[in-house]
Amino acid sequence: KGLLGTISNLRQTIREKGGGGGGGMSNVLHSDFVGKGSTTTFTLTTRIAGDGNAVFVRYNGQMQDMTTHFSVANNASGAVITTTFTPADGSRISVTWWRS
Repeated sequence: KGLLGTISNLRQTIREKGGGGGGGMSNVLHSDFVGKGSTTTFTLTTRIAGDGNAVFVRYNGQMQDMTTHFSVANNASGAVITTTFTPADGSRISVTWWRS
């Protein structure tokens, strides 16, 4: 099953709990960003749970690997995702995370 199985289980849990109303699912957040061809940092409005490890990052739909493709820095007001590459102009960066 791996990651796809985990995502499927999460989706099922959200449906069963009425869209995130229990079991900690209300702590799941999502943001989309558009690459500019020069920016490598993307700011989130809340901190990421698990010392910054409870996050999925996708670049143009492709799952990215933490440390290989991005890093996370929690701060007092949220978190910053820094990519190890420069996302192309018009590309899509999708971030799903559990807030702490």
